[in-house]
Amino acid sequence: MKYATIYKEHDNIFVLKFSRTDATEANFSKYLKELKQFYKENQDFVMIIDGSDSKYLDKKFRNYMGKWIADNEDLIKKKCIAQVYVIPSPIIRYILQAIFLVKKPPVPFTIVNNFPEAQEQAVKLNTLSQK
Repeated sequence: MKYATIYKEHDNIFVLKFSRTDATEANFSKYLKELKQFYKENQDFVMIIDGSDSKYLDKKFRNYMGKWIADNEDLIKKKCIAQVYVIPSPIIRYILQAIFLVKKPPVPFTIVNNFPEAQEQAVKLNTLSQK
């Protein structure tokens, strides 16, 4: 099963939705490759990163994600307006903070508790970027 899926929510607002699947070398590697391809193919978007269903992410995979962010910083800055993280779980918030210790997002970001709040924030960020 896929570790995460990306889909279009509205205009140039996309959602990166994590599944309840445990990270493995294979599915996490595939996820990072698909994420890079997505960034190459799209631009001027706001990304909602929905961690509502996320499970605990082992330190090894947190490090992979941090390294991926560092390695792709210019691509992210060039293509993404902002990121909105949906993180209802305090444990997952802790994991996210651990990833950000390795490397913070290179674009403005917000962390919210639920998906409707993320949609609202994404629309605001998208509107602000078009002014």
